[in-house]
Formats: sequence, structure tokens, C-alpha cells
Amino acid sequence: MYITEVSIRRPVVAWVLSLILIVFGLFVYSEVPVRELPDGLQPPVVQVKVDYKSASAPIIDQEITQVIEDVIGGAEGIKNIDSKSENGRSSINIEFDTDIELDDAANDIRERVARVVDNLPSEADAPQILKQAAGFTTTMWLSVSSSTWSDLESIFFIPSAPPITSSITWVISWSMIGAEADL
Repeated sequence: MYITEVSIRRPVVAWVLSLILIVFGLFVYSEVPVRELPDGLQPPVVQVKVDYKSASAPIIDQEITQVIEDVIGGAEGIKNIDSKSENGRSSINIEFDTDIELDDAANDIRERVARVVDNLPSEADAPQILKQAAGFTTTMWLSVSSSTWSDLESIFFIPSAPPITSSITWVISWSMIGAEADL
């Protein structure tokens, strides 16, 4: 009853407390981080991958990653560029503003990368341009092993994996990880 009595006897105090709560609420609302965005607000992401077998990470960085980053850096609407140079592979993720169409962004990056393909080492594979939404990641890992399979049965299974997985809807890519030498 204390709050109601003070509010009735001194209405200015009630108004001031109400305004303080409103200002505090607006401040907190502006500072609260957004953890999940609706589907329409996920930024478009284009990934450029280049494989260069048997090259070390510094060579990949200098001869592939930096060359591609320099040419794509001027594309319209880029929000963030994240690159990773590993032994044998360069991977560059380009995140665009949410108002940029993913197809337009991918075409722009494809055109820019095409300008410098001749400047990349001849032993490197052709750059792959992949479109992806920021929320998509690996959703399934499939492991196949058997203690009873013979080497011959394993050899027949491995080549049949790409055609089987490519016929499944929404499968964008697949890769085989593991020691093939054990087969």
C-alpha cells in the first residue's frame, strides 16, 4: 500500500518514476542483442574456394587469397570478408548487406574472380563460387564402416556415393573425409 499512498498524495513522484522506467526500458531495448534473425534478414554470403594441392598455407595466402581478396574488395554492398588459407585450400567468405540479392552478389563476385583467374598459379584448380545463406551449415554427417566388408565391397561403395547424394533434394555438396588408403 505504500506505493499507492505515495502516488495519490504526490502524483509528481509517480510521474517521475514512470518516466524513469520508460527511459530505462528504451535504453535496455536498444542494447539487447538480437540472437536470431527472421529468414528474410539473413545476409547473403558468397564463398570462393580454390584448391591448390601440395601448397603451403603462406603460399596459398600470397598467391591466391590476397589476389582474389584484392579484386573482390570493391564489390557493392560487402559487409564483411573472412578468408582462411590452409595447406592446399583457400576459402573466402563474403558477407553482403541484407538488401543485396544473393544471385546478383554471386554474379558480381563471379565476374570479378574471372578477371584474375589467369593470375592464379596454373597448378591451382579453378575457383568455385558458392552461394549460401548465413544460417546454413552441415546438417548431417554419414559414416560408413564395416569390419566384415572386404576391400572389393568397399571399392564398389565409394564410387557410388556421389551419384546417390547428388540426386537428393537440397544436397549442395558432399565430401569424403578419412583414410582411403585403409580400403
